Amino acid sequence: MKAKKQLLGFAAASLSLTAAFVAGGAPIPYYNLYAQQLGAGNGVMSMVTVVYFCGTVLALLFLPRLTNYWGRKRAIYLTLAFGVAGCLLFADVSSEWRMLLAKFVQGLCCGLASSTVAAFIIDNEPRRYKGLAAVIIGAAPNVGLPIGAMGAGVLNTAFDSLTLVFILVALLLLGCGALIFASEETITHPLKGAWKSLVPQIKMTPHVRRLLPAAACAFAGTWAVGGFYQSYSAAIGVQELGVDSTFIASLIYVSFIVPVIFGAIITRGRDKFAMQRWSMIVFFVGVCGSLFAMHIKSLWLFMFFNAVSGAADGAAFTSSMAGILEGTGLNERAGVLSLIYIVAYGGAALPNLIVSRIADYFTLFELTAGYAVFTAAMVAIMLLTARRSYYYMD
Repeated sequence: MKAKKQLLGFAAASLSLTAAFVAGGAPIPYYNLYAQQLGAGNGVMSMVTVVYFCGTVLALLFLPRLTNYWGRKRAIYLTLAFGVAGCLLFADVSSEWRMLLAKFVQGLCCGLASSTVAAFIIDNEPRRYKGLAAVIIGAAPNVGLPIGAMGAGVLNTAFDSLTLVFILVALLLLGCGALIFASEETITHPLKGAWKSLVPQIKMTPHVRRLLPAAACAFAGTWAVGGFYQSYSAAIGVQELGVDSTFIASLIYVSFIVPVIFGAIITRGRDKFAMQRWSMIVFFVGVCGSLFAMHIKSLWLFMFFNAVSGAADGAAFTSSMAGILEGTGLNERAGVLSLIYIVAYGGAALPNLIVSRIADYFTLFELTAGYAVFTAAMVAIMLLTARRSYYYMD
């Protein structure tokens, strides 16, 4: 019976983490449509990604330790509530500020999910599948985002109703809440004084400190490009590749994000140090290939190189995260996961914030070239700071 409860908790948490990112992916095909309806420029659309990253970072700074005071389940309920609120806001976007607020609330949802729900996944990991939790935590967001984007594009084509899309996603989140309710709490002796948990606290063990510089380059380099595609996949299709369809816009983004799952899966059981280095080099090659495809106006070549970048993204992130998570205790997990995602989201937010200030002065091709340069810098720093021995030191 205990094994069945553990399996239910593992499945419920995995689905909840995925659903949080389904909600985050649902508005992606509509950004170009929102921009046209609201008369918003490229700078505003970059701010959509920035406020999303800000929401995630704030959630990771102030809220993740609630899970040790409230218990995992109550913290997950709060996570899903943020997701439902974001859906309701996106169901009726009447101004730029409403759109930005909706994405900020979605950021709170995804940020909190990345620590509290991820910790519940690790707690319930089946013993016979050791390492599966890290794969799911790395892959689930990259399953949810394309499902949300692709599903939204298909539903909009079939029913021409944005409201319906976000109502359905909200119902999915409520269903996840019911599954979590049926699961067994893993924090059997929660800490006292929940207000103390709101004081920012992240875990930096000696093991984490050695691995973080190289991992931070992998996190920031890959997630910055992913954030750029979140904001501009629809616009790239229209302005650079000559297409104009919410479905094609969703395909452009999906071509990048779906292969992340494959990249995450292939890291299991492999040398983390080697995977981190080679995947970042391949990621840079993929970004440069996408830039070339934009130059020659080839949609399918662009999507091919997007897929290469996405697979390398998944391998770089998962191998880096798996190395950091080794040796963390039950009460350390939320803090360590928060640190990982703060570095990932924070590192990605800075270049996107800069782009939001300058986007109206450059073409999308020129902005993409800037991200290629940024990726090259991250690869160079990672190669200089990574050491194989750091993975095996006591």
